[in-house]
Amino acid sequence: MMMSSAWCLDEQLLNQKKQLLTEKIFSYQKSDGRFEGVFESDPSVDALFLVMLKRLGHDDKKIEQESLKKIFDWKGSDSFWRETPDGRASFDITGIILYCLRDLGLDKKNPELKKSWEWFEAKGGEDNLNLGAKILLTPLKLIKTNLSAVLDVKIFNLPDFVPGSLMHQGPMRMLTVPLIIWQHYDTLKNGNWFERPGRNNSAAAHWGVEWILSHQTKDGSWYLFYNSFLSLLALKAAQDAGEGFFAAQIDQGVLALKSKRQLLHGHQVQQVIKTAGWDTPHILMSLNSDPAVDRSLPEISSAYDFLLHSQVTASGDWSVVNAETPPAGWSFDPDNTDYPDTDCAAASIEALLPMPVITRWPVRPC
Repeated sequence: MMMSSAWCLDEQLLNQKKQLLTEKIFSYQKSDGRFEGVFESDPSVDALFLVMLKRLGHDDKKIEQESLKKIFDWKGSDSFWRETPDGRASFDITGIILYCLRDLGLDKKNPELKKSWEWFEAKGGEDNLNLGAKILLTPLKLIKTNLSAVLDVKIFNLPDFVPGSLMHQGPMRMLTVPLIIWQHYDTLKNGNWFERPGRNNSAAAHWGVEWILSHQTKDGSWYLFYNSFLSLLALKAAQDAGEGFFAAQIDQGVLALKSKRQLLHGHQVQQVIKTAGWDTPHILMSLNSDPAVDRSLPEISSAYDFLLHSQVTASGDWSVVNAETPPAGWSFDPDNTDYPDTDCAAASIEALLPMPVITRWPVRPC
């Protein structure tokens, strides 16, 4: 006797489930219409944040306790830290965390870290860290790395049209500039184990500091955690070397990073970036995929309005080497008007295509 593979779809139950999901989605919407989830990172970010606070004179015992809990819970009984809670073991994440914890007083003698250090050193230790890990650990003075061979303030003097100039680096400028500035002023103040003759170029360095200040957003950050991390350390190095007094900007940046901490899965996590420019269009696309959803609902109208008004209509750094293209993109973080990206632009356009009243699109003068 053959069993039938046919099954009956309970339309009423399906519609009830969809209605519940829609209501749940709307419960996450912010007052300005955006949808924004928590963007969790691996705990190396939490470790870097703790040491950065210490270097800037902003130690925070509450944040330290919260962060250490997440760091050790993530490791669990392993000798290493993983990329994700159930992911692959990461040599570089483990190295970053171990060096940061050592600076916070938790060294190789700590019974919870003894095997972690043995695992890390058995795989080559500091010498085998990738460049990204070294770039993050060096400004904290946790390791010594020769960056001067490739990072020099003289790069700021290259004309924009020259390949390799600052304006050809894309969003990497947000990391390159503060890293160069940190190294320049740290060398001036403290000397450097890799110092070379003729490195001092005060005009170029001053330009770099002004560039960092001009890219601080209204919330006090520099969009991404790593950009903010390096920018704050660069301003501190410049201030310590007598370039200026940047305490207000540093305080504002620290507060901005603290404000991005969110509760997730029982831990306070340090978000890497705000995600409304990605989450909002994708939520709208999912709602638009169901013909039964009423697109005139105030929640959907509010999300449409947010997308329309978060379109980047000002020219950012990208326009220096792409002057013929009019600004019209979207950014992962809507506050990031300097670097809109094609992924978020495509998602926003797709989400807006079914918009009932396209005439609400803000008109931009030609």
